[in-house]
Amino acid sequence: MQEPRIYDIADIHEDVLQFLLNFREEEERQGFYFLLRPNDSERNHEALKRGWWFGGNETFLNLFFVISQGKNRWQNNFQLSVSKDASWHIKWEIDKTASDWARVFRVAEEFMAGFSSLGKYEFKEKHSGYFLEPYKKHYRDGLPEALNIIEKFLQQDRFSTQEWLRKITPEEFQERLDFVQNLRGLKNKTILKGVSINSFHGIKETKPPDLPETAPWIFLTGENGFGKTSVLQALAIGLYGNTEDPIIPKNGKAVIEAVYQGENKTRTFTHINNIRYPGFFRPVKTLACYGPSRLQLQSRQSQNEEAKNATATYSLFNQDGNLKNIEFELLVSFYDNHEKFLMLEKLLKRVVPSLHKIELEKKERRILYFEKEEYEDSIVYEPVSFDELASGIRGIIAMVGDIYLRLSDKMERQNVKKETASGYYQPEELGGIVIIDELDLHLHPKWQKKLPALLSEVFPNVQFIAATHSPIPLLGAPEGSMFLKVNRTEEEGITIEKLDIDIRDFTPNLILTSKIFGFTEIFPITHDPNIPIRTEDTQEEAEFTDKVVERLKSLLGTEEEEELSKLLKSK
Repeated sequence: MQEPRIYDIADIHEDVLQFLLNFREEEERQGFYFLLRPNDSERNHEALKRGWWFGGNETFLNLFFVISQGKNRWQNNFQLSVSKDASWHIKWEIDKTASDWARVFRVAEEFMAGFSSLGKYEFKEKHSGYFLEPYKKHYRDGLPEALNIIEKFLQQDRFSTQEWLRKITPEEFQERLDFVQNLRGLKNKTILKGVSINSFHGIKETKPPDLPETAPWIFLTGENGFGKTSVLQALAIGLYGNTEDPIIPKNGKAVIEAVYQGENKTRTFTHINNIRYPGFFRPVKTLACYGPSRLQLQSRQSQNEEAKNATATYSLFNQDGNLKNIEFELLVSFYDNHEKFLMLEKLLKRVVPSLHKIELEKKERRILYFEKEEYEDSIVYEPVSFDELASGIRGIIAMVGDIYLRLSDKMERQNVKKETASGYYQPEELGGIVIIDELDLHLHPKWQKKLPALLSEVFPNVQFIAATHSPIPLLGAPEGSMFLKVNRTEEEGITIEKLDIDIRDFTPNLILTSKIFGFTEIFPITHDPNIPIRTEDTQEEAEFTDKVVERLKSLLGTEEEEELSKLLKSK
């Protein structure tokens, strides 16, 4: 199996810290403490701002689980070190000048012997003590078992009577952890950086190059049956895992690795989720996924419940998914927080420009939608209920409402600080990743083109990953969007190809015939090869051309008219 990619030593600090915190929570290991870097000097403060939660420097980090009573905490003490190349080792450094160094030797040898299943240990002069070289070189492979051994060792009574080595106290652990947790506070920006998929739903092995950090949209194209949905499902697994639903394959063969970039209060970090390392899996909590079926809202009765078919990933894997009920939220906020109602109305009007206003019919307690003429605001149609709206508009309202409700709820649970004191998030404050299968479904070409830009305007800190069969949404792709093509062959299976192509000056025909779609037969099947194909860009241009040709024919003789016909055919 390919080892996870490492980007920065601070990313390893973050990876190891989260693993240690998860380890403490398992089986109520609340008495298990480790030493975090103190904020007691300018040097340590700067290191903490860089994300160096433990001791160490640019090339390695050191984990301590007990504190030496001597001058240096690393002498007469054991430490677990992780290097930037992801290798790790354990050593026990001994101060031979200490009066009870022989006693330290005995304890150190007993301790190191406990790791014999993990690697070979021996006394090395250059390390001034015992050094263990692990069989499993990557820290993600070795840390789980190593921590189990260390925890059992720490439970021994010797630490209550030892004069030269003591346990870390709960107070000093919690004080340092609180400071570090404040620095780790998440911001609202998360983007996909890369993915690697093996042995999953027809995907033998595929790994496109790393994706840019500035792509607001990632579009997936490919023929029916080529595996676009499988790729989106793999992304959901790699980014979210079994957070709400058991979506990680149980067959033991699939390997999915997703690399994402996020922000905390001090830095931008990169994290690697690999389903083979569950202890190091950190899901992107602010994730929302949508399959082709996205018209059904969750019932009002179950709106406040964690409904099985209304989770973040359910509709991407199943056909009977429900979305969070934006209508219920409009109803509640109308009475409880009218400013929020107005904000939600503005949000929906921004993504549905034909929507004039939203009102509550108080007698029957139902939401009514007033539509208007697209280019004439003064023409407003009779109000209709949600179910009476066109399916395309219903789909947009349902999905946008779900994005807002789901991401704002997830950010509240993560205690991401609101930028306003209104009691609710503005759409531009929300961040995360949204996955959409068949983006163009139910939508007229006009809506297909408008939707990507509208969604990015409303949710500027959200990255959208969408599969589409139509070139039209790509016409509305915001600047910096990325294109991935899903291919399938008998030999290689399903693969993902990153396309470096600039479509800002492309027409739909050029997009269709480019590598993005590879569509070569763009002429109607009823086309007469003896008649020149129309190449105008608009219907108005075609009608103007016809008028010019007719006028020329009226001014030309028979021979000239035949020459003109030949010229037009050659075009």
